[in-house]
Amino acid sequence: MTDADDMVEETKNKEQSSYSGRSDVIEFDNSIKIYPSKRLPHLDRSVVKAYAASTRQGKSLFALVCDKSLVPRFSNIFGFASFNNLSMARIISSGIVYWPSAKEEKYVIIFEDNLGKPILSGDINPNSVALGIKYEKVLDSIITPLVSVLVDLRNSDLIHGSISTSNLFDGNSSNIEKVMLGECVSTPASYCQPVLYEPIERALCDPEARGVGTIADDVYSFGVTIATILRSNNPLSGASDREIIKHKIDVGSYLALIGNGKITGPVLELLRGTLHDDVSQRWSVDDIEAWIDGRRLSPKQAIKRNKANRPLLFNGNKYIRPQILAVDLADNISEAAQLIESGGLNRWIVRSLSDSSLDEKIEEAIDLSEKGNNYLEKLVAKVSIALFPSFPISYKKIAFHPYGFGTSLAKAIFDKSDISSYVDVLNQNFVMYWVNMQSDILPDIVHITSKFDAARNYVQQNNLAFGIERVLYHMCPDAPCYSDKFSDYYVRTAEDLLRVYNILGKDKNKRPVKFMDRHVIAFLLVHEKKVIESNLVGLNSADEHRVVLATLRILGEMQRKLRVKKLEGITDWLADYVEPLYERIHDRDERGKIKDKINKLRDSGDIRKMLDILDNDNKRVEDYNNFQNAMVEYKNLVYEREQLRRKLVNKNTYGVGIGREWAAVVSGIISMIVVMALLFIYLVKGESVF
Repeated sequence: MTDADDMVEETKNKEQSSYSGRSDVIEFDNSIKIYPSKRLPHLDRSVVKAYAASTRQGKSLFALVCDKSLVPRFSNIFGFASFNNLSMARIISSGIVYWPSAKEEKYVIIFEDNLGKPILSGDINPNSVALGIKYEKVLDSIITPLVSVLVDLRNSDLIHGSISTSNLFDGNSSNIEKVMLGECVSTPASYCQPVLYEPIERALCDPEARGVGTIADDVYSFGVTIATILRSNNPLSGASDREIIKHKIDVGSYLALIGNGKITGPVLELLRGTLHDDVSQRWSVDDIEAWIDGRRLSPKQAIKRNKANRPLLFNGNKYIRPQILAVDLADNISEAAQLIESGGLNRWIVRSLSDSSLDEKIEEAIDLSEKGNNYLEKLVAKVSIALFPSFPISYKKIAFHPYGFGTSLAKAIFDKSDISSYVDVLNQNFVMYWVNMQSDILPDIVHITSKFDAARNYVQQNNLAFGIERVLYHMCPDAPCYSDKFSDYYVRTAEDLLRVYNILGKDKNKRPVKFMDRHVIAFLLVHEKKVIESNLVGLNSADEHRVVLATLRILGEMQRKLRVKKLEGITDWLADYVEPLYERIHDRDERGKIKDKINKLRDSGDIRKMLDILDNDNKRVEDYNNFQNAMVEYKNLVYEREQLRRKLVNKNTYGVGIGREWAAVVSGIISMIVVMALLFIYLVKGESVF
């Protein structure tokens, strides 16, 4: 096993976190050096920047430094770390480092540096690629290695999401003898993918909101990549992203990409199969393998889209396809609403498209659009889906696939953008409407609907365990904790949370007012649900001591469960934070003793020992009972004092009554003694005393 293999194996078990005081070299995992001053711009992935790195033995690596607003594909990193295909970038390790120039923590992913140079220069628009490389060269150098990647992806149940010409490298070979495919995990799935390389329905989404996708999407991207490399001219030259999408809708992806280009030979069959816009008709990886082996496949039927016999005029443009109208409908909300509410859209559908089922869908969309705030935007959004069911959910300024909702929301919250659109989408149940409009039953429909049902429930409640923060971590469990207290840190696991709290606790000037806020609670409900769920009542209490005790219990249980031995910063912080719990102790002597015990544990790093002292039911009951007894005793003393006070009002008669009472008692006792004596003499001696 190589050094790189050893590092991959360790990456599977845990992510690394390391710090270095030097600004020119960052030590990572005691085995890797990252060089912040050595940029590798040819390996950048959009806003994710690449830097040189190496093993201690000198093996060349590179590090991608992730952007905090874009959630990396954490759940796939370990899968790709064990993905062993020589035609794709290989992950060596990943974890959190302190980045000196930014003075904050960053998440980095380390790769082997064997990709070489990109086959496209940085100034080429990836939507405009037309390399004109001969088929024979493409088959051996590009198609064959990429198909091997697709096969291994399918076998590993992984989705790449970033197959494009701009993510291909020469593998340090001359004249592109065999390409290598770049990485795909440093950003949300398909975030770096140019619009041209995405299927129509995904291309319409915001880049961060496309969702992971399927292997069929990778097949499509593969087809586009091969087409751009083979074609010698670009029929979409100068077209904007939206124009590219609309042209694909109008003539189909194959014709939009190839046009009248002179591509001949068996590769045409490959392109037609992989570029099919109908997923059910698109080639599978098995079909591509069969083609590689020389077998001919049955031709796929071209997708049929409705075309009106008379155009519809909207926003100064003429439309003959409802799908293209759906793309542009939100450009002029007021005119779109007027077109819909006046019945003009329905008349065009019935008369020019002769589509009664679409007419019914439009009526349903109108009926389901509730009057009130943002009514017009809701109406246009639902009608757009009715016109083009595979259209993403597009509302106001967001457009997302249901599985991309979480990463889209994460970016909006980190950027402190307006999130009212996300709240509206949940409250109006847009996703269920979108699901119902799909012509094909989704394989994971139950998962989608249940996840959004829960999110809608969360956003409609406002206590600490709910709200939009709960929605964020529920819909995007890979998101780091975006609490303001962690702005200089990267907290993506419960272990990270304790680690950062420990750092903050060591500096009294950096300590937040409270440990728990809405973000932290929502984050822990995803990562340590059992630990925090039983303490939610305490965290939501208006009594400060209940909040403090619940916090102490959560931190103590996390330390026990995660087996973290020393947390001196947290225990030092807690020694001050638990002050409200002292006020609940009635016995002043006992209060002082407990306070002294806690102060002695400041540097112990053992939260459980503090918890044993402060969360002792027997001591609490004993203190309460003693306090109750003292209260009764005090009440009796007060009563006695009042009685004495009333009797002292008349000092001349004070004690006379009591004296008489005592005189009568004494006299009675003396009389009884005398009588008993006389009886004794009489009975014993038989003598009369008279």
